[in-house]
Amino acid sequence: MPLEMPPEAITILIIGFFFFIFAFIRTVWLAVRTKEKGFWYSSIVALMFIFSIVSILLSNPVVCVILMIFIGPYSIFILVKYWKRLILAQKELYLKGFSSQEPMKGSDYLSLFFSLKGWLKLAEKQGKNPAICIYVLFNTLMLLIIEIWASYRFPNIFPFPISLIYMVPAVIISTYFFSIYLEIDQPNKKETL
Repeated sequence: MPLEMPPEAITILIIGFFFFIFAFIRTVWLAVRTKEKGFWYSSIVALMFIFSIVSILLSNPVVCVILMIFIGPYSIFILVKYWKRLILAQKELYLKGFSSQEPMKGSDYLSLFFSLKGWLKLAEKQGKNPAICIYVLFNTLMLLIIEIWASYRFPNIFPFPISLIYMVPAVIISTYFFSIYLEIDQPNKKETL
């Protein structure tokens, strides 16, 4: 028996599907470029989310529930085991050949939307604290735009002032991890973790 879903739910699932396709491609690209096996494991998380969304769209929620049971513990395992190595590998890749004396390019500003490359270069140029302040303002603005759009498009799912409950913790948690990301320094030589 097919699941009855409102068009808003289908729209959200399709947006999520494309988000996780992008996340999968990005982590595979990072795995190939950095040769860090933790990125391969991270790409499996995105792949499981893709399969769970497809299973919901194909009216098979049992597969989605089974995948969700595995995604949580697996994600925590990857985070605990590989987080520092993944951060160091990303920083090494993104800052290779970059000097804080060079001006930022247009592609660096564009990467502020899609990766941490531009943010790392901004922190190298402006300093960590100004970069964190700009990061908070940028994310607040982006989440507010998404919030306004979602409350307008899906008023039954995202009523405007109540859905701010999700936005404030998202900015706080994101900023916390971004500041940790900036604080982890690159080793002078490859260290074994």
